[in-house]
Amino acid sequence: MAADFFNDPVKLAAAQARYVAKMHPPAPKPVAVIIPPAPVKRDYIHVASNPLPVALTVKQIIANVADAYGVAYEDVVGPRRSRNLLPARFAAYYAVSTARPDFSLNQIARHFGRRDHTTILNGLRKVRRCGIPLPVSQAAYSRVEAAR
Repeated sequence: MAADFFNDPVKLAAAQARYVAKMHPPAPKPVAVIIPPAPVKRDYIHVASNPLPVALTVKQIIANVADAYGVAYEDVVGPRRSRNLLPARFAAYYAVSTARPDFSLNQIARHFGRRDHTTILNGLRKVRRCGIPLPVSQAAYSRVEAAR
């Protein structure tokens, strides 16, 4: 009986068609979705009175942080690794990464004296782990160093 089934091409084709129809049902028809147009804001006075915020440049951010910590901009982006410069540098890493989320670590590193992106990453991890270092006045730092 099974031999008759496989030898009869009409029965075999019908069984194959049933199998294909069962295993691969037809795709549902797409439904058209009509999205209404967004309302156009015609309040020109409102638009003119609230201009778009201008993002600070990386140099401005670094200069602001350096000024707050009482160190020079060149020291923050320079190669020196003295103890009084590192908190300002780490705070600047954090300030740039939060103020400019569109910048990658490589782009930020280029502004800090062509450092490697992993240097920026480790600085950001340290800031997230220990917190943003507070600016220390130069007089207080001198007293700490003199006490050593």
